[in-house]
Amino acid sequence: MKINNVILIMKSIFFIALSFTLFCCSNKQEHAVKNKKTPFNNYCPENGICTLNVLQQSHLELKYDGTGALYPEISKGENVIIKMDYTRNKISNTQDSHYQEIIFLELPYNNLEVNLKNKQLKEVKLLFARLCFCKGKTGYYEITEGHLLINKLSNNTYNLNLNFTCNEVPQVLKEINETIVIK
Repeated sequence: MKINNVILIMKSIFFIALSFTLFCCSNKQEHAVKNKKTPFNNYCPENGICTLNVLQQSHLELKYDGTGALYPEISKGENVIIKMDYTRNKISNTQDSHYQEIIFLELPYNNLEVNLKNKQLKEVKLLFARLCFCKGKTGYYEITEGHLLINKLSNNTYNLNLNFTCNEVPQVLKEINETIVIK
């Protein structure tokens, strides 16, 4: 009789632990959905998905690897990073069809409104990434040719208008005009 009671108690403890684990995991998933990237549709090609993500209290550092290739590193900081992402839909029956373009820029939290042209774009670390199976035509590149205008519309709402050219590699995204929220 005692063995049956011990088994029953162990089953109860296992069930409680399993329920607790599932409850905790489901809360994390709900939190992740709340922080989901915002889709942007203006100037997004029809053959893909575009998202915009505002990373607050962040810092964008531009680093170089051992081969001299540029890459970004994001860490906790005092600024705001805006990340815009275009991912082309996969091409059916094609291996290595992944194609993605990412644009990064960093703004000081106390100066979110900017009007920058060409070489001034270095002030916000405007970075373009082309990530694909494109032999010799992939990587991260600093943008120094274009125009970035961010205007305040209301309390936490801004209009971001970006036109740019990356001379090093072909690009799909060349213009973005979106409303963003920065708290």
